[in-house]
This record gives sequence, structure tokens and C-alpha cells, in this order.
Amino acid sequence: MSKTRKQPAITIAASIKAFQQAKKSASPPINLSENELVVFNEIIWARPMSDWNEVELRLAAMTSRQINMIKTLHDEISSDGPLIETAGIPKISPKFAAAEMLGKSVLATLRHLGVSAVQRDKGRANTKLQSQLEMAARLRENSEYDDLI
Repeated sequence: MSKTRKQPAITIAASIKAFQQAKKSASPPINLSENELVVFNEIIWARPMSDWNEVELRLAAMTSRQINMIKTLHDEISSDGPLIETAGIPKISPKFAAAEMLGKSVLATLRHLGVSAVQRDKGRANTKLQSQLEMAARLRENSEYDDLI
């Protein structure tokens, strides 16, 4: 089994053609909002368009929707605050758990699609999403200890 090697773009015309091939966008298989469409295009540009099949495009579209939901949850947490009052006792907002669950699903799907943040950043796994998930986990751990006191 022989692999075909990519030829370097040594001319301006070859460079332009390679850039145009890389930036081709596919129409998403489900209806997406403008924000979701931006994320969808970022996901599919991480691999050559010829590598995508219909199932993977559907997964990419659903993942872009989940990423938009995570952003919405974090915006709500920022505006409402990280704590809620339950019977006079402050608790961590359940939105943190929802965002963490969605984040894990997104990262697993992106790894499955071959466009994970670790690959894209060449080994640096410290993305904004991961930082937010770690912050939520730390807050959850601290609140569990507060309940014991």
C-alpha cells in the first residue's frame, strides 16, 4: 500500500489552487445558525474536503451546534453568576455540569473526526474550552468540600 505524497506548491498558481481547495465549504446537512455555520466551516476546513463523507458532515454540523450551546451556557453563567441559591444555600449552577458534559462530547467527536484541538495545536491541549471545563471541575470540587464543612 503506497501513500501518495503531497507535492509542494512551488508556483504562485499552485499555491492559489491549493488555497482555494482548502477553503471550499460544504453545505451542512442540517439547518444551522450563522454562528453554528462559522464553527461548522472551521471544523470541515481542518481536513481536505475529499475526506468527508455524509455521516461525518452530519457529525460536524451537530458538533458545531453543541459548541454554540456551550458558548451560550458560559455566557449565561457569566451574566447570572456561578452560584445559585437553593433553600438559602448557595450551590454551583447546574449549567457548569451541562457545559462540561457537552464539552466532553464535543472533544470526543472532534477526536473521532480527526480534527481535535490537540492535533490542530500540535500537542497543546490547553484550549479555551478545556480551560473552562477545568474551571468548572475545580468549582465543583470546592463546593463538595464546602458541603462537608
